[in-house]
Formats: sequence, C-alpha cells, structure tokens
Amino acid sequence: MLINKKPSMKKLFLGIAALTALVIMGCSESKPTEGKFKLSANLKGYGDSVIVMRIDPMTMETLNVDTIPAKDNKLDLVLDLKGVETLYAVSFANGKPNTNVSFNIPAMPGEEVVVEGDSVEFHVTGSEFYKDFENATMALDPAMKKVMALNKECDEKMQKGESEEAIGKYYEEKVAEYQNELSDAALNYIKQYPNQEASAYLITTLGVKMEDGLKLLGKDVQNGRASVLYKGIMENMKKQKMREERADKLEGSEAPDFTLNDINGKPLALNSLRGKYLILDFWGSWCGWCIKGMPKMKEYYAKYKNKLEILGVDCNDSEEKWKAAVEKEQLPWLHVYNPKGNENDPCDLYAVQGYPTKVVIDPNGKITKVIVGEDPAFYEYLDSLLK
Repeated sequence: MLINKKPSMKKLFLGIAALTALVIMGCSESKPTEGKFKLSANLKGYGDSVIVMRIDPMTMETLNVDTIPAKDNKLDLVLDLKGVETLYAVSFANGKPNTNVSFNIPAMPGEEVVVEGDSVEFHVTGSEFYKDFENATMALDPAMKKVMALNKECDEKMQKGESEEAIGKYYEEKVAEYQNELSDAALNYIKQYPNQEASAYLITTLGVKMEDGLKLLGKDVQNGRASVLYKGIMENMKKQKMREERADKLEGSEAPDFTLNDINGKPLALNSLRGKYLILDFWGSWCGWCIKGMPKMKEYYAKYKNKLEILGVDCNDSEEKWKAAVEKEQLPWLHVYNPKGNENDPCDLYAVQGYPTKVVIDPNGKITKVIVGEDPAFYEYLDSLLK
C-alpha cells in the first residue's frame, strides 16, 4: 500500500483526499466496540522517534498527540480505544518532523496490526481486518501510483517556475482520470467482498459515487458499528449538495444575518455593520492560503478602510489558535469565532466550499461577489468597485 504523502498542490481532489483521511471504517456487530489495539511497526528511515496522532474518524478532530521513541526503526504501541480511530504516524528525527515519511491506518478496537515499510510505501498484516485492509488497498494501488507520480511531476514543474495556474489545470485534468480508475477499482472490490469490513473503508475513495458503494455493502456491515459513520458521510454529502445549490443563487441576494462572538467575547450581528461595503472572510489559522493572503488583505484594508469593513469569520479552529493567529498576523479588522456544531453556521448560510472564501456585501446588505481561494480577481474587483 502506498504511503500517504501530503500533496503540495493548492487544490486537492476530494476523492484522493478522502482516501488519505480514512474517514470511514466498517465493523460488523460481532466485533468489539472498545478494547485494546496493538501495533508493531518496522519502518526504515523513521529516525529516532515517531509523532503519533489519534484522530476521531467521524469529526476529524485530533484526540491525542504523543512522541514515542522508535529504537532501530521499530515502534510498538498498545492503546485502549473506546471506538474506531485513525492513527497517523510521522517520522521525527533531529528535532524535526518529516511528513514525507509517514503512514496512517484505522485503529480498530480488539485488533492487532503489523506495519512494515519505508519512505516510499508500507504494507500491513495482522488480524483478519488488517489482512483484508491490505488486500483492499492493494486493489487501488495502480491508480494511487499514478496519483503519486502526478504529485511528483507537478512539484517538479513548480520548482522549475511554471505558472501555478497552468500546473493546477494540468493536475485537475489528470487526477480526474485517475479518480475514475480509483472508483472503478474500489467498486469492483466491494462487489466481490460486500461483507468484508475493509470494503467499508473503500467507500471514502468513491467521491460522488459513495452512495453506489454503500448500496453494495452487505447488511452486516451496513448495520454494524460503522452505521454512525455512514450517517455522517451521507449528511456531509447532503450538506455539500445544498451548499452547491445555494452558491449558485448567492450573488444578488440579501446577505443572511448571523450573530457570533467577537474577539472580546461580545456578540456581533452582521446586520449591525451596514452602511459600508463589507467583506466576509471565511478563514482559519490552519489554512496556509488564508495566511498567505493576509498581507494583501491588510494592504487593501488600509487602501479602502474609509469605504469598507472586513469581518473575519474563523472556522474549524480552537479559540486559542484563532486569537493567537489574529495577534501574530496583526489583523486590524473585525473578527468573530464560528464554533464547531453551530446550528446557525454561517458556512452553511454562505455555501462555503473552500478556504478562504470572500463574500462582498454592499452597504444595503446585498451580496455582490463571492470568490473562493486566494485569487487576484478579488482585489481587481475591489479596485473596480471602490476607486
């Protein structure tokens, strides 16, 4: 099975990202819902220690992070689990992490796994689930190798100074072809082994074909412990579809009102900011492109501060990281915090599908423009609007 490397491209293809995230794991009702998980790893080139992150596969929240010694490239780990988790292990040598040397696998209660590999690929064996898991992922190996080669090719193009726009277009064209190959391989495996728990794992590789894959799974898998994850996946798909439909109708409509706490903990209502042009900036401290764009944002805020206001809406962050980022980047505009699980989530109201997303609202509360990503077109639009 190929090692999971983080692509350096600005845009990640949803299906491939879902594969590395391991969002869904299947278990039949006969399997334990909690218990010990044992891992033994022999990993060449992993340095003197390994950063082990435990992630909730339903919410993708980090549950725990430990740095564990890895003597002679060997790592042994025993965890008491309350449910299925995703385990992400990153090499840590000479005081620095190396994400190019890493792996992630589902951590299953009551199961044992042996991981062997190097910085190129790894393989797993162990209890029945992990034997099936290896077979399932190997079925995707040809398509995944093409994706990894494409990532390397695009990295090399970027290092040679080719334009990011041209590279991104080339990447999207090629990766769409490979996604089809990946989906076909996954569906074929699920058809052959509908009652394997590992088949549920492949659902995450199917992108828009997830529903087709779910229908193929056996009833024992569908009704087992993975059912809550299916509900989460389907809910996310439904939410994404609603956002896409809403996004097409946003420009020209009245900006939906919402109230969130500002950086001082006081409620701030969107409608209270009418009278100037307003930019809603959906961002997060974790978003590299959001942070990269802040200097330009500050430049334009200073340029047009008599004509516009900016409201930064922080998403998918802890309050501590949000406040630290505002201070570190010295962001002089208004800020509110959007907590996870917010029933009146402005990301739903404004159909946010990527970060950063910038929404321009006129003084009367009408949406005039929505731009996703750190795009020069946003600043060109502001110049045409406010000069």
